[in-house]
Amino acid sequence: MRLPVLLLAFWSSAVLAEPASEGSEWLLRMASASREVSFVGTFMYQRGDFNETTRIAHRSESGQSIDHLET
Repeated sequence: MRLPVLLLAFWSSAVLAEPASEGSEWLLRMASASREVSFVGTFMYQRGDFNETTRIAHRSESGQSIDHLET
């Protein structure tokens, strides 16, 4: 049973390992997307018996961003 778990751990760490330049590229793309991409979604926070949901709307238009949160 240990061998499959160890193989999975080694394989997943090899897949996740990326050169630093690729990581920097991802961060730049994420920063750009936060200014240029519109989205709507629901964020759910749970801790023990406590649950909270927040509806998030982010709109990017003509270089300006508008965020709207509803709890």
